[in-house]
Amino acid sequence: MEGVIKLLLIVELDRAEQQRLYISKAIKDGIAASNKRSGRKQGQFDKLTPELKADIQAYLHDRSIKQVDLMKKYSISRNTLKKYIESEKLT
Repeated sequence: MEGVIKLLLIVELDRAEQQRLYISKAIKDGIAASNKRSGRKQGQFDKLTPELKADIQAYLHDRSIKQVDLMKKYSISRNTLKKYIESEKLT
């Protein structure tokens, strides 16, 4: 009887592991399909134009320029601007 219980437990654990792998694969496939449909490349800076780059460089050297002004001028959010500023600091 104990052997049967162990066998059933092993079979159930294996089924649960297979289900977890299936769900994980389905999620990854869904994310890949979603990115493909939207046409957006991962890690791309959509609105980072040469003019915005120049303004960010000016902002980094001249703190009289306000972030709010850059956000309004280029219609970007604060988080997007911060991301662009960090990328410009690294270059």
